[in-house]
Amino acid sequence: MDHKRSIPPACYPCLFQQLHSLVKITGMHEADGKRLFEHSMRQLLETGGEGIVVQHVVRSATDLAAALMDMGGMGEDEYDPYRAIKQRSNDLALTYAGEFRRKILEAPDQLAYGVLIAAAGNIIDFGAKQHGSLDVEAELRSLDLHEFGRFDFQEFSSRLATTRRLLYICDNAGEIVFDRLFIEILKRTYPELDVTCAVRERPVINDAVASDALYIGLDEVARVVSSGSVYPGTLTEETSPLFRQLFRDADLIISKGQGNFETLHAEADRRMFFILRIKCDPVAVLSGVAKGALVLMQGGGGM
Repeated sequence: MDHKRSIPPACYPCLFQQLHSLVKITGMHEADGKRLFEHSMRQLLETGGEGIVVQHVVRSATDLAAALMDMGGMGEDEYDPYRAIKQRSNDLALTYAGEFRRKILEAPDQLAYGVLIAAAGNIIDFGAKQHGSLDVEAELRSLDLHEFGRFDFQEFSSRLATTRRLLYICDNAGEIVFDRLFIEILKRTYPELDVTCAVRERPVINDAVASDALYIGLDEVARVVSSGSVYPGTLTEETSPLFRQLFRDADLIISKGQGNFETLHAEADRRMFFILRIKCDPVAVLSGVAKGALVLMQGGGGM
Protein backbone atom coordinates (compact mmCIF):
# COMPACT_ATOMS: atom_id res chain seq x y z
CA MET A 1 0.00 0.00 0.00
CA ASP A 2 1.31 3.44 -0.92
CA HIS A 3 1.01 5.53 2.25
CA LYS A 4 2.01 8.68 0.43
CA ARG A 5 -1.47 8.66 -1.07
CA SER A 6 -4.56 9.49 0.90
CA ILE A 7 -8.07 10.84 0.50
CA PRO A 8 -8.57 13.98 2.62
CA PRO A 9 -11.85 14.06 4.59
CA ALA A 10 -12.83 17.19 2.65
CA CYS A 11 -12.97 15.05 -0.52
CA TYR A 12 -15.58 12.63 0.83
CA PRO A 13 -18.66 14.78 0.07
CA CYS A 14 -17.56 15.24 -3.56
CA LEU A 15 -16.85 11.54 -3.90
CA PHE A 16 -20.30 10.60 -2.62
CA GLN A 17 -21.78 13.19 -4.98
CA GLN A 18 -20.06 11.42 -7.86
CA LEU A 19 -21.46 8.09 -6.71
CA HIS A 20 -24.94 9.62 -6.50
CA SER A 21 -24.56 10.93 -10.07
CA LEU A 22 -23.47 7.49 -11.27
CA VAL A 23 -26.52 5.86 -9.69
CA LYS A 24 -28.82 8.50 -11.18
CA ILE A 25 -27.34 8.39 -14.68
CA THR A 26 -27.39 4.60 -14.90
CA GLY A 27 -30.97 4.43 -13.65
CA MET A 28 -30.03 1.76 -11.11
CA HIS A 29 -32.67 0.09 -9.02
CA GLU A 30 -32.63 1.18 -5.39
CA ALA A 31 -31.05 -2.07 -4.20
CA ASP A 32 -28.21 -1.83 -6.71
CA GLY A 33 -27.63 1.82 -5.86
CA LYS A 34 -27.37 0.90 -2.20
CA ARG A 35 -24.95 -1.88 -3.06
CA LEU A 36 -22.75 0.52 -5.02
CA PHE A 37 -22.59 3.00 -2.12
CA GLU A 38 -21.86 0.22 0.36
CA HIS A 39 -19.08 -1.10 -1.89
CA SER A 40 -17.35 2.29 -1.99
CA MET A 41 -17.89 2.95 1.73
CA ARG A 42 -16.36 -0.45 2.52
CA GLN A 43 -13.36 0.44 0.37
CA LEU A 44 -12.91 3.65 2.35
CA LEU A 45 -13.43 1.98 5.72
CA GLU A 46 -10.98 -0.84 4.98
CA THR A 47 -8.24 1.57 3.91
CA GLY A 48 -9.10 4.53 6.10
CA GLY A 49 -8.62 6.55 2.91
CA GLU A 50 -4.88 5.80 3.09
CA GLY A 51 -2.79 4.38 0.25
CA ILE A 52 -5.51 5.21 -2.28
CA VAL A 53 -6.86 8.27 -4.06
CA VAL A 54 -10.36 9.30 -5.09
CA GLN A 55 -9.66 8.02 -8.60
CA HIS A 56 -9.31 4.45 -7.30
CA VAL A 57 -12.75 4.59 -5.67
CA VAL A 58 -14.41 6.08 -8.76
CA ARG A 59 -12.92 3.39 -11.00
CA SER A 60 -14.02 0.62 -8.67
CA ALA A 61 -17.55 2.05 -8.47
CA THR A 62 -17.76 2.35 -12.27
CA ASP A 63 -16.67 -1.28 -12.66
CA LEU A 64 -19.31 -2.41 -10.17
CA ALA A 65 -21.96 -0.36 -12.00
CA ALA A 66 -21.01 -2.13 -15.23
CA ALA A 67 -21.35 -5.50 -13.52
CA LEU A 68 -24.74 -4.61 -12.04
CA MET A 69 -26.31 -3.17 -15.21
CA ASP A 70 -27.67 -5.02 -18.22
CA MET A 71 -25.21 -3.81 -20.85
CA GLY A 72 -26.89 -5.44 -23.84
CA GLY A 73 -23.82 -7.47 -24.81
CA MET A 74 -21.42 -4.56 -24.26
CA GLY A 75 -18.22 -5.52 -22.48
CA GLU A 76 -17.33 -3.89 -19.17
CA ASP A 77 -14.36 -2.18 -20.84
CA GLU A 78 -16.79 -0.39 -23.17
CA TYR A 79 -19.46 0.45 -20.62
CA ASP A 80 -19.90 4.23 -20.63
CA PRO A 81 -22.77 5.53 -18.47
CA TYR A 82 -21.85 9.12 -19.37
CA ARG A 83 -21.90 8.45 -23.11
CA ALA A 84 -24.95 10.64 -23.84
CA ILE A 85 -23.66 13.48 -21.65
CA LYS A 86 -20.24 13.32 -23.32
CA GLN A 87 -21.83 13.38 -26.77
CA ARG A 88 -23.88 16.44 -25.84
CA SER A 89 -20.76 18.14 -24.44
CA ASN A 90 -18.79 17.39 -27.60
CA ASP A 91 -21.59 18.60 -29.87
CA LEU A 92 -22.20 21.79 -27.89
CA ALA A 93 -18.51 22.63 -27.77
CA LEU A 94 -18.23 22.06 -31.53
CA THR A 95 -20.98 24.64 -32.15
CA TYR A 96 -18.79 27.25 -30.41
CA ALA A 97 -15.49 26.15 -31.95
CA GLY A 98 -15.68 28.49 -34.94
CA GLU A 99 -16.43 31.52 -32.78
CA PHE A 100 -13.51 30.88 -30.44
CA ARG A 101 -11.15 30.00 -33.27
CA ARG A 102 -11.90 33.42 -34.73
CA LYS A 103 -11.35 35.10 -31.34
CA ILE A 104 -7.97 33.40 -30.98
CA LEU A 105 -6.88 34.55 -34.45
CA GLU A 106 -8.01 38.13 -33.72
CA ALA A 107 -6.37 38.31 -30.28
CA PRO A 108 -3.33 40.59 -29.80
CA ASP A 109 -1.49 37.60 -28.27
CA GLN A 110 -2.90 34.49 -29.92
CA LEU A 111 -0.94 32.05 -27.78
CA ALA A 112 -2.00 33.65 -24.48
CA TYR A 113 -5.62 33.72 -25.60
CA GLY A 114 -5.33 30.06 -26.65
CA VAL A 115 -4.22 29.20 -23.10
CA LEU A 116 -7.27 31.06 -21.78
CA ILE A 117 -9.64 29.12 -24.01
CA ALA A 118 -8.00 25.80 -23.11
CA ALA A 119 -8.19 26.60 -19.39
CA ALA A 120 -11.74 27.94 -19.48
CA GLY A 121 -12.82 24.84 -21.41
CA ASN A 122 -12.11 22.87 -18.24
CA ILE A 123 -15.50 24.01 -16.92
CA ILE A 124 -17.09 21.06 -18.75
CA ASP A 125 -16.68 18.65 -15.86
CA PHE A 126 -19.53 16.53 -14.56
CA GLY A 127 -17.05 14.84 -12.23
CA ALA A 128 -16.75 18.05 -10.21
CA LYS A 129 -20.41 19.03 -10.35
CA GLN A 130 -23.56 17.18 -9.44
CA HIS A 131 -25.31 15.75 -12.50
CA GLY A 132 -27.85 18.30 -13.71
CA SER A 133 -26.22 21.27 -11.97
CA LEU A 134 -23.87 22.22 -14.82
CA ASP A 135 -25.36 24.39 -17.58
CA VAL A 136 -22.79 23.66 -20.28
CA GLU A 137 -24.28 26.04 -22.83
CA ALA A 138 -24.39 28.97 -20.39
CA GLU A 139 -20.80 28.29 -19.38
CA LEU A 140 -19.69 28.12 -23.01
CA ARG A 141 -21.26 31.49 -23.77
CA SER A 142 -19.07 33.09 -21.10
CA LEU A 143 -15.99 30.98 -21.76
CA ASP A 144 -13.56 33.85 -22.23
CA LEU A 145 -14.75 35.90 -19.24
CA HIS A 146 -12.90 33.88 -16.61
CA GLU A 147 -9.70 35.07 -14.94
CA PHE A 148 -6.40 33.46 -14.01
CA GLY A 149 -5.36 33.08 -10.40
CA ARG A 150 -1.93 32.01 -11.59
CA PHE A 151 -0.50 32.51 -15.06
CA ASP A 152 3.04 31.20 -15.59
CA PHE A 153 2.91 32.30 -19.20
CA GLN A 154 6.43 33.69 -19.48
CA GLU A 155 7.90 30.38 -18.29
CA PHE A 156 5.54 28.48 -20.59
CA SER A 157 6.31 30.48 -23.72
CA SER A 158 10.05 30.42 -23.00
CA ARG A 159 10.12 26.64 -22.68
CA LEU A 160 7.78 26.20 -25.65
CA ALA A 161 10.22 28.07 -27.90
CA THR A 162 12.76 25.24 -27.52
CA THR A 163 10.25 22.36 -27.51
CA ARG A 164 10.05 19.75 -30.25
CA ARG A 165 8.09 16.98 -28.53
CA LEU A 166 4.98 18.02 -26.62
CA LEU A 167 2.81 15.59 -24.65
CA TYR A 168 -0.71 16.90 -24.05
CA ILE A 169 -2.63 14.94 -21.38
CA CYS A 170 -6.33 15.44 -22.05
CA ASP A 171 -9.17 15.54 -19.57
CA ASN A 172 -12.88 15.78 -20.41
CA ALA A 173 -15.11 15.28 -23.42
CA GLY A 174 -16.29 18.64 -24.76
CA GLU A 175 -13.23 20.29 -23.27
CA ILE A 176 -11.09 18.54 -25.89
CA VAL A 177 -12.68 20.75 -28.57
CA PHE A 178 -10.94 23.74 -26.95
CA ASP A 179 -7.76 21.70 -26.55
CA ARG A 180 -7.86 21.26 -30.32
CA LEU A 181 -8.16 25.03 -30.82
CA PHE A 182 -5.18 25.58 -28.52
CA ILE A 183 -3.10 22.96 -30.33
CA GLU A 184 -3.97 24.59 -33.66
CA ILE A 185 -2.44 27.88 -32.52
CA LEU A 186 0.51 26.09 -30.92
CA LYS A 187 1.33 24.43 -34.24
CA ARG A 188 0.68 27.58 -36.22
CA THR A 189 3.16 29.41 -33.99
CA TYR A 190 5.66 26.52 -33.98
CA PRO A 191 5.19 24.51 -37.21
CA GLU A 192 7.85 21.93 -36.29
CA LEU A 193 6.13 21.04 -33.02
CA ASP A 194 5.35 17.32 -32.64
CA VAL A 195 2.21 17.02 -30.47
CA THR A 196 0.87 13.81 -28.95
CA CYS A 197 -2.47 13.85 -27.11
CA ALA A 198 -3.14 11.19 -24.48
CA VAL A 199 -6.71 10.21 -23.58
CA ARG A 200 -8.13 7.63 -21.15
CA GLU A 201 -7.99 3.93 -21.95
CA ARG A 202 -11.53 3.21 -20.71
CA PRO A 203 -14.64 5.29 -20.05
CA VAL A 204 -14.84 6.83 -16.58
CA ILE A 205 -17.07 9.77 -15.61
CA ASN A 206 -16.98 12.19 -18.57
CA ASP A 207 -13.27 11.84 -19.33
CA ALA A 208 -12.34 11.73 -23.01
CA VAL A 209 -11.46 8.40 -24.62
CA ALA A 210 -10.23 7.72 -28.16
CA SER A 211 -13.71 7.76 -29.70
CA ASP A 212 -14.34 11.26 -28.32
CA ALA A 213 -11.01 12.50 -29.66
CA LEU A 214 -11.70 11.10 -33.13
CA TYR A 215 -15.24 12.51 -33.14
CA ILE A 216 -14.07 16.09 -32.63
CA GLY A 217 -11.09 15.74 -34.99
CA LEU A 218 -8.31 15.91 -32.45
CA ASP A 219 -6.39 13.42 -34.61
CA GLU A 220 -6.28 16.05 -37.37
CA VAL A 221 -3.93 18.27 -35.32
CA ALA A 222 -2.05 15.75 -33.16
CA ARG A 223 -1.22 12.10 -32.71
CA VAL A 224 -3.82 10.56 -30.38
CA VAL A 225 -2.87 7.71 -28.05
CA SER A 226 -4.31 6.05 -24.98
CA SER A 227 -2.44 6.80 -21.77
CA GLY A 228 -3.46 3.38 -20.51
CA SER A 229 -5.16 5.11 -17.57
CA VAL A 230 -8.54 3.74 -16.54
CA TYR A 231 -8.89 6.43 -13.86
CA PRO A 232 -10.22 10.02 -13.97
CA GLY A 233 -6.61 11.13 -13.67
CA THR A 234 -3.12 9.85 -14.48
CA LEU A 235 -1.36 7.50 -12.05
CA THR A 236 1.85 7.10 -14.04
CA GLU A 237 2.81 3.70 -12.61
CA GLU A 238 -0.55 2.40 -13.87
CA THR A 239 -0.25 3.79 -17.41
CA SER A 240 0.95 2.05 -20.57
CA PRO A 241 4.64 1.56 -21.47
CA LEU A 242 4.06 3.76 -24.54
CA PHE A 243 2.71 6.60 -22.41
CA ARG A 244 5.54 6.33 -19.91
CA GLN A 245 8.04 6.52 -22.77
CA LEU A 246 6.28 9.58 -24.21
CA PHE A 247 6.26 11.10 -20.72
CA ARG A 248 10.00 10.56 -20.32
CA ASP A 249 10.89 11.83 -23.79
CA ALA A 250 8.70 14.95 -23.88
CA ASP A 251 10.34 18.36 -23.88
CA LEU A 252 7.15 19.88 -22.50
CA ILE A 253 4.05 18.30 -20.94
CA ILE A 254 0.65 19.97 -20.70
CA SER A 255 -1.63 18.43 -18.08
CA LYS A 256 -5.29 19.40 -18.39
CA GLY A 257 -7.86 19.36 -15.62
CA GLN A 258 -8.18 18.78 -11.93
CA GLY A 259 -7.99 14.97 -11.95
CA ASN A 260 -4.64 15.07 -13.73
CA PHE A 261 -3.42 17.82 -11.40
CA GLU A 262 -4.36 15.79 -8.32
CA THR A 263 -2.55 12.69 -9.57
CA LEU A 264 0.50 14.30 -11.21
CA HIS A 265 1.41 17.38 -9.16
CA ALA A 266 3.63 15.50 -6.69
CA GLU A 267 5.91 14.13 -9.43
CA ALA A 268 5.82 17.12 -11.78
CA ASP A 269 9.09 18.62 -12.92
CA ARG A 270 9.73 21.91 -14.71
CA ARG A 271 8.68 20.43 -18.06
CA MET A 272 5.07 20.15 -16.91
CA PHE A 273 2.45 22.88 -17.04
CA PHE A 274 -0.96 22.38 -15.46
CA ILE A 275 -3.94 24.05 -17.12
CA LEU A 276 -7.22 23.85 -15.22
CA ARG A 277 -9.95 25.60 -13.33
CA ILE A 278 -9.82 25.22 -9.54
CA LYS A 279 -13.12 23.54 -8.64
CA CYS A 280 -12.92 22.66 -4.95
CA ASP A 281 -11.42 23.81 -1.67
CA PRO A 282 -8.86 20.98 -1.26
CA VAL A 283 -7.35 21.68 -4.69
CA ALA A 284 -7.42 25.42 -3.94
CA VAL A 285 -5.28 24.71 -0.86
CA LEU A 286 -3.02 22.33 -2.80
CA SER A 287 -2.45 24.82 -5.63
CA GLY A 288 -2.49 28.03 -3.61
CA VAL A 289 -5.06 29.46 -6.02
CA ALA A 290 -8.59 30.55 -5.15
CA LYS A 291 -11.50 28.30 -5.98
CA GLY A 292 -13.07 29.24 -9.32
CA ALA A 293 -9.89 30.75 -10.79
CA LEU A 294 -8.06 29.50 -13.86
CA VAL A 295 -4.51 28.21 -13.65
CA LEU A 296 -1.48 27.93 -15.89
CA MET A 297 1.06 26.56 -13.42
CA GLN A 298 4.55 25.26 -13.97
CA GLY A 299 5.43 22.09 -12.09
CA GLY A 300 8.49 21.35 -10.03
CA GLY A 301 10.06 24.40 -8.42
CA GLY A 302 7.30 26.56 -9.91
CA MET A 303 4.72 25.17 -7.48
